Amino acid sequence: MKTKKIRISSKETREMTCEEVILKWDNLCRSEANKFSYKHEFDDLYQEARIALFKAFEIYSNPEVGFGYFARIFVKNAMRNYNRDNSDKLDVISYNTIFNEYDDNKNFENIERFYSEKNTENEAINILALNQVISRVKNMSERRREIFIKRFVEDKVQRQIGLEVGISQKSVYQNIKQIKNDISDIKDSIAI
Repeated sequence: MKTKKIRISSKETREMTCEEVILKWDNLCRSEANKFSYKHEFDDLYQEARIALFKAFEIYSNPEVGFGYFARIFVKNAMRNYNRDNSDKLDVISYNTIFNEYDDNKNFENIERFYSEKNTENEAINILALNQVISRVKNMSERRREIFIKRFVEDKVQRQIGLEVGISQKSVYQNIKQIKNDISDIKDSIAI
């Protein structure tokens, strides 16, 4: 059985099979499928989400990036593609909306999703954007990088991050706002 080194959290990396990955991130598939279940059959969405999770496992090669963060890109993109292909109207969340409507109870999406007729182009763009985010994160201060990982890789809330890092929730919010500003131009640097 094929195994890969998977980063589970900032402190844990281990060898996992595809089956283990699918079981571990099953809730991601269910929650993303549930977001469009008002328009489409949940089982169809869930199947698409699991296929996207499998593709993420196959492509994943950088254990510096948390797998949950990496997989979320693929699963969300698959849900939107499914919605687009099976709806009369295309629902696209704009990059600016994501950054301007940030609130602590929503999952933050770091990379705008671009659509084309070919899924391979989507995957290439996702990987290009992800690599640019990784490069920016590596250049951040140690504290800001820690906040980035806790918020966007481990999905922790601002209050919890503040307690763990030893700063106020307001300082965490300000750091997150600055992180978003630091990576907001990535969408403009990708030529489509």
